[in-house]
Amino acid sequence: VGSKGAGKSTLINAFIGKDDAPKPTTALEYRFARRSSNNNSAGAVANIWELGGGTQLSELLKDVLRPERISRSVVAIVLDMSEPGDALKTLTYWLQALRKQVDAAVAAMTSQPT
Repeated sequence: VGSKGAGKSTLINAFIGKDDAPKPTTALEYRFARRSSNNNSAGAVANIWELGGGTQLSELLKDVLRPERISRSVVAIVLDMSEPGDALKTLTYWLQALRKQVDAAVAAMTSQPT
């Protein structure tokens, strides 16, 4: 998540080892990466969700940070430092939106019968 045009796609491409020029993300994009260790095991899989569009599409967090995924989730907030005056405001926005969704996911997990 993060600022529009801040480099989220570029960061993901670097992580998965893709050299292509990133294309703009219009809403929610899914990718996966598989990394194997040196001992020739099957490797780990990373399911990568990118939320494009800046803060306008933050409601889509509920589709990604679901109760069944929350315990295995990692979130990166990417900020556009070419606009340093907006960085703190954007960071605060995303921290609050993420906290709200994580709290909702945890509440849903604790209210489910076992």
